[in-house]
Amino acid sequence: MRARWLGIGLLVIAALVGVAFFWKRPAPVPESKPAIPAGSPLIDLNRVKSLELIKDAGRVKFEKDEQDRWLITEPEKDMPDPLYFGGMTDVLSQLTRQTMVGSPDRKLLPQYGLEPAYATLVFEFKEGSPKKVLRVGRPNPAMSALYAWYEDEPEVFLIQPKIRMFLSYSFGEFRYRRLIGIEDEGATDFKVVVSDPELRKVLGVPETRELARLTAASGPAWILLDPNGNKTDNGQVESILSWMQKNSVADKVISITPKEIKAWGFDPPQAYFEISYPGRVEKVLVGNPQNGLIPLLQPGRMRVLGYAGNRILNYLGSDFKTHQLLAGDDQMKLDRIELSYPDGKTFTLIKLNPNSWAIDGDPKKRFNALKITWLTEPFVMMEYQNYIRERPVAWGKYGLEPPRLKLKFFSGKDLMVEVWIGNWDSSAGENYIYIPARDLLSWYARDLMQGIPPGADAFLAGESKP
Repeated sequence: MRARWLGIGLLVIAALVGVAFFWKRPAPVPESKPAIPAGSPLIDLNRVKSLELIKDAGRVKFEKDEQDRWLITEPEKDMPDPLYFGGMTDVLSQLTRQTMVGSPDRKLLPQYGLEPAYATLVFEFKEGSPKKVLRVGRPNPAMSALYAWYEDEPEVFLIQPKIRMFLSYSFGEFRYRRLIGIEDEGATDFKVVVSDPELRKVLGVPETRELARLTAASGPAWILLDPNGNKTDNGQVESILSWMQKNSVADKVISITPKEIKAWGFDPPQAYFEISYPGRVEKVLVGNPQNGLIPLLQPGRMRVLGYAGNRILNYLGSDFKTHQLLAGDDQMKLDRIELSYPDGKTFTLIKLNPNSWAIDGDPKKRFNALKITWLTEPFVMMEYQNYIRERPVAWGKYGLEPPRLKLKFFSGKDLMVEVWIGNWDSSAGENYIYIPARDLLSWYARDLMQGIPPGADAFLAGESKP
């Protein structure tokens, strides 16, 4: 009997073991990654050791050195420009996951612009954490954010759109694009040399102009060393050095080899700037214009900086003189002013005595002499700005065909200066002028016509009848 029950027990145990072994076990539940909350920072750049931007147009890689300074390491080694790369890192450090959109279903990624992505950012970390790959896509329908997705995260999300501008940049924009080693502070001497005789003729300048920083009664000032008498430079050297130090962002940067220096017109240069400091001298060479750009090169730095427009020519053509059309004592000599308006209306103002002027010299149309300052004040108190070297002059472009007003200032029979007043460009802050006797096209930084009367009657307003 005992043996029988023992056999039955063994059968039961065997059945239970079989059930336990052959029963279909439920699959283990995978551990899901915790959801990333909306509003969380996109990236902590303090942890990042390298950042790579990948687009269809190419890739740029930035890495931090031992001093935690960013460098460009691919496709060429260079310093990053603080304006463009610095702007991108500032924006990256401020971005957050604004809104969580949903799971990154492969079928939906194209509609978010995430496959292919508009741009991809690859972050590598100092502490050896796995790299993170961020895809950035198209704007959302409201155009208020961009779709983005980290490839190791469970959700697509929205980020602020201001990063998109920086993602459009290429290596050429990110690399250092300005002059180096030049500042106004500490400079003792400044020289401009225009070696090319044809360029000298175009600019109307001598081959060499030298200036020294001297201490005058009013403080340090740049003085033009002139055989006919030294003169203050009217702030032009300070303006040039300030641009070289702070704002000399090139339109294009080209890496060259020593063998290419001559082909660019740097050996010998067309012209050059030379700035002296205690213990060192900095040179900026000016080469032959190419593809609408004026190239600059600093010796020892195999990077050509190309600049569009006429800024470099304007600096080379600086006269380092005061740009006032009338000096203060000219007002004492002045005795006749002719005004011509575009509708054909003309009249002349004639000085009767130190206190009175008259329209066309008629004593019955006399007025207080102080009203003459309406016409002279801008040209005595203000300076015209840079030369506009465009020739032939596009008269219509500058509002000089015909001008808004022609002014002629006389002392006796001598014409002191004739001024044509053209358009006021409010967006640029420039009122164009032309001086026929000097073939000078320039501009003032205010609307000159604001204080000038529209006709002769304005001079008689408020005057008692003789």
